[in-house]
Amino acid sequence: MDTITILKEELIDEIENGFVLAQFDVSKDLSHSNELYSDLCLENSMLVADYPIINEVLEGTGKIKLKTQAHFALQLYLNNQFWIDVEEKSEFYFRGFQECLEFLKQSGAIKQKFMDLDLSDMDDEHPSVLRDVFCDA
Repeated sequence: MDTITILKEELIDEIENGFVLAQFDVSKDLSHSNELYSDLCLENSMLVADYPIINEVLEGTGKIKLKTQAHFALQLYLNNQFWIDVEEKSEFYFRGFQECLEFLKQSGAIKQKFMDLDLSDMDDEHPSVLRDVFCDA
C-alpha cells in the first residue's frame, strides 16, 4: 500500500472511533439531563428484560412467532427507539451548530454581537438584521 492509502485508512478509522466516542458521550449526557430520554431508555431495558424475544427479532435469528403481548411490547420498543434516536440526533445537531458558531466567532467570521442577538422575533419582512451580523470581508 502507498502512503496516501494508509493515511486515508487511518483517518477513516480515527473518524469512526471519534464518532463512537461522541455517540457514547451524547447518550451519557442525555441520560443525566433529559428526563424523556432516560425514561425511554429505562422502559426499553425493562421491555427487553420482560420480553427477550425482542432481541431475537432485532438480531434476526430465524423464524419467530410473536404472541399478542410480545407483539405489543415490540411495537412499544420500536416506537421508544425512534424517539431515543430523535433525541440523540437533535443533540448532535445542536452541539454541532453551537461548535460551528463558536468557531466562526473565534475566527472572526462573525461579529461578537451576533452571539448576543435575539433572533426569535425576526420574521421574513426583516431579514436585514442578519446583514449586520457578518464581518466585512
